[in-house]
Amino acid sequence: MANAQHLVYRKDILEQIGAEPPKTYEDMLAAAEQIRAEGILEYPLGGAYMAGWNLTQEFVNMYIGHGGEFYEPGTAQVAINNKAGVATLEMLKSLSAYMNPDYLTHDSNATRAEWEAGNVALMNMWRSRTGVLMGTEGSTPDVYENTSVGAPMTVAGGDTPASTLWWDG
Repeated sequence: MANAQHLVYRKDILEQIGAEPPKTYEDMLAAAEQIRAEGILEYPLGGAYMAGWNLTQEFVNMYIGHGGEFYEPGTAQVAINNKAGVATLEMLKSLSAYMNPDYLTHDSNATRAEWEAGNVALMNMWRSRTGVLMGTEGSTPDVYENTSVGAPMTVAGGDTPASTLWWDG
C-alpha cells in the first residue's frame, strides 16, 4: 500500500465561508482564520502533531515543501538548521494556533476523533485513514457526508507537495 498525507476538508464549511479547498498551507491558514472569525469553529485545523514521531513527520513533510535538504551536499552532516528549517517551524507554529490546545497529544487516532466529532474543518491526514472519516460509524451525517479529500498542499510558493510517500510492503 502506498500512502501519503493529503488535505481533508469539510466541503459544507468551506462553502459556508465561500472558499475553495486550499491548495497551499497559506490558503489553509486564511480559511482557518475566516472559519474562526465567523464563529463556526474555534479550532478549525487538526493534525497528527503528537510529540515524537508524528510531529517529526509533520516537520519532514513541511521541510520538503519548503525545498529543504536534509544533509549538506556530499556529506552525512545534517543540515536542517537553516532558512527552510526556520520557515518550517514558523509554519507549524502558525498552524497550531488554529488547533485544539492539546494538539501535542493528537496522533492520527485522536485527530480522527476530533474530525468525527465535528470539531475540525481542515487537516492534513494520511490517505489510508480517510476512508474511515467518510464512514458512518462514529460520526454524524453532517460530518461524513461533507468530508472530502484534496491533493497534498504546497507551501511558501513552492511546487513540491509538503508530503512524503510511505508504503507497507
